[in-house]
Amino acid sequence: MFDDERPKDLITRIKYKYWEIWPHCLRPMTMWYNFKCWAWHRYSTIRCRHLPHTWSDRRTLLLHASFQILTDFIDKECSPGHVEWYGDCCHQVEVNDVMENVMDEMKELYWWWNVVHEQSYPAKCDELWEIAGECSPKMLSKPMEGMDDFVELVMEYEDDEQRDKYTAVTKEIRDLEQYMDEQSEAMLKRLAAVRLWMWT
Repeated sequence: MFDDERPKDLITRIKYKYWEIWPHCLRPMTMWYNFKCWAWHRYSTIRCRHLPHTWSDRRTLLLHASFQILTDFIDKECSPGHVEWYGDCCHQVEVNDVMENVMDEMKELYWWWNVVHEQSYPAKCDELWEIAGECSPKMLSKPMEGMDDFVELVMEYEDDEQRDKYTAVTKEIRDLEQYMDEQSEAMLKRLAAVRLWMWT
């Protein structure tokens, strides 16, 4: 600020001098805000709602943390009035060579994660594993030929029908897992494409 622009009244001049001398990070209101964020509102901490408080592979944690950020944004921050999502100034993003409204894309990703990935997919997996459990073979351990210190697991079926049923359902489980892995990869890339608009 130039000398001729400095305020003339004493109180305002004291305020300006205070702002010049006292570091922003040490001002009472700033320190109180930082303390609240550390003690109660940990905005930089992501709580993955669908993961247990045990070990998770980094690939799983990355997927859950990314979509938890989207879920928190939609549920807690993305209220009307902050950003003009629709209308003349609407934001758009390219999805499969088609320009889509950013908010519509976010809502579709939100729906896929919370409905398809976290409800329909686990329910289908549970159903298939229940069927697999009903027709699962007996697991027997037998010594390996020429290697007495080692054993191998052998599946013993009651008949060919049980073998065919178990083989078919386990293949369906593997195909479903592979499909969801591919879907998760694609959706994660789509989520990264809308990152620039996730602010309020």
